[in-house]
Amino acid sequence: MEFFIHNLCKEILTECKTEDVECNNNFILYYLKLLALDPIWNLYPTMKEINRLDALRLIDFVVAKMKHQYCPCIITLKIQMYFECNFEEKMVIVGNEKKNFETRLKPLKEEILELKVAEDVDDLRKKIIYYVTLWRGTGNPTKLNVYREAKQALYSVYDNNDLTRFMDKESKETKEEELEMLCRICTGIRIFNWSTDKGGEGLENLPHLVNQSVRSAIRAIQAALAGTMDKINFLTTAIDSIFRIHELEAKSDDEPIRYSTSCYVPFGVDYAEIEYNKDLIIVFRQLEVLYRKVLDAVEEVAASANELDDTLTEALDKFNEQAFLKIGVPTEIVFPIFIELDAIWNQYQSLIIYMTKLNQILFNLELYTKDFEINVDIVRLMLEDSPVLTDLERLRWVGDPPSLTNTEITLLTSEDGKDAKLEFLGFCPWKLIETQGGLIPGNPTMGVFMYREKNYCFCCIEGFRSFEANPEQIINEALELARKKSELIPLLGLHDDLVEVQMVKELVVEQTQVVEKVVMESIKIQTVLHPVERHIDTQYKWNVWDWKRQALSMANISKMQTHSTQTLNSMNKNGVSTQTYELKESETQTKRDNYTNVSTPQTYFFGLRGRKDDNQFILDLTKPKTEKP
Repeated sequence: MEFFIHNLCKEILTECKTEDVECNNNFILYYLKLLALDPIWNLYPTMKEINRLDALRLIDFVVAKMKHQYCPCIITLKIQMYFECNFEEKMVIVGNEKKNFETRLKPLKEEILELKVAEDVDDLRKKIIYYVTLWRGTGNPTKLNVYREAKQALYSVYDNNDLTRFMDKESKETKEEELEMLCRICTGIRIFNWSTDKGGEGLENLPHLVNQSVRSAIRAIQAALAGTMDKINFLTTAIDSIFRIHELEAKSDDEPIRYSTSCYVPFGVDYAEIEYNKDLIIVFRQLEVLYRKVLDAVEEVAASANELDDTLTEALDKFNEQAFLKIGVPTEIVFPIFIELDAIWNQYQSLIIYMTKLNQILFNLELYTKDFEINVDIVRLMLEDSPVLTDLERLRWVGDPPSLTNTEITLLTSEDGKDAKLEFLGFCPWKLIETQGGLIPGNPTMGVFMYREKNYCFCCIEGFRSFEANPEQIINEALELARKKSELIPLLGLHDDLVEVQMVKELVVEQTQVVEKVVMESIKIQTVLHPVERHIDTQYKWNVWDWKRQALSMANISKMQTHSTQTLNSMNKNGVSTQTYELKESETQTKRDNYTNVSTPQTYFFGLRGRKDDNQFILDLTKPKTEKP
């Protein structure tokens, strides 16, 4: 299936380029993998070939979606893909960054390890000072004060004899280990000098930077989260208020009570705007989830930073106890402390790298929704007089748990509520399918419905009772809805559930009753006199024999075969032969003699005879052109 998806992605990119639609290769792959969970596209995990008609149908669908780059569903998918590709564990992010840093330092390290001539001691010392300084980012070694301090730290550990012995070693692995140990000790010395204000030129105050970055990030996340929650509460209350619950008529006395919802569209509101606001809720709910994940990561960094502050203080106090009022301290005592200081500093750098990545993710998440604007007037029309409720206010429930026929509702304690995993991310699955995508938060304080070792919570008593009557129906309808709205799959965590039913085309087999979801209310309609324009079909034939003759002609044409025909649509795909002719010699006549009607020139030499002087002259006897012959 991966092979077919990659081929489909190439064709989609080609079609999008033809339509002047900008799209990203990775995003299309991400979208196609979500669409593959819907069996309607016939993309199965064990497939060996794909029907071309199915492929064209899928290509047309995706290209049509890509034309609307700023619709809420596409923006939600982009947010999900970006976060999935960039938000990783701290060890992965830090490991990748440090691996890149080591790659940039590798040429200098190789030069140090390959030097073997005794006359190059000064060159080796200079390169080691540069490497030791850059190894932990403890300043710019090209600056004189930083270079001098690093040089003094190196001299306190290595003298010229040690440098000569270092070059004489044959094993490259041994030299590499010794160089790393030298870097750790020298870095620890400089950190100790920085802590006592006796040096530390070029060293940044990493403990202060980490704490400052954490505080700034927490403020930014809380501000973004507060703004997002205001929009969520505003839109959720509006959607919840227009979908009103009513009881369905029972076909028999034994049939359990069933409930449904109807959408009451206020005057001045279009149903397309309701769908748009439902999609906006999905966007902002996805942002809320991601903001909370980033906030949890930042709080973990804050806890780690506090632990490192205590560890750094303990290491410095330990060194002061060992070196207080002593002329000399053995290297067996101080070198391990310097190495410990280097390890602590390395952890501070890791936190800085991780916080930089988190701030970048937070900034990019805000860019995705900067152009989204809520039509406040439309939402207020939907709200009517309903007060805006927050998620915390929805959790307030006064009363006993809903009484069900065959099932007992489980009440969660405050401790259980933190650890309990709620399906559909805690949203009401019954309202989700009744509103066709409306995310209404469930209320765990009312109780939790446990079904097949999974916990479901609902926002109303009718949801509990409807789920008890037919839980499989509601779950399957929710999965079917997620197939149609792919952005719900990562948000609600339905990927594994959809993989299990990927081969099942029809999850909802039986529809007990068709309920009209949209009920128009207080709408004024003005119709035109002639809604359909006058049209005369020039190809219309009233005689059935004319249709029969046309059918026979088309049947005759369908049996004919065309040979060697080059069409405009296929000339870019098929080869075209061209017949050329060799050059040949030819004569060309440009001018020729011919007769004209002008007079013939006539001249006469006068004075040739009977004269002795030299005054002969020529007489022109030619008739003028104007004179007729």
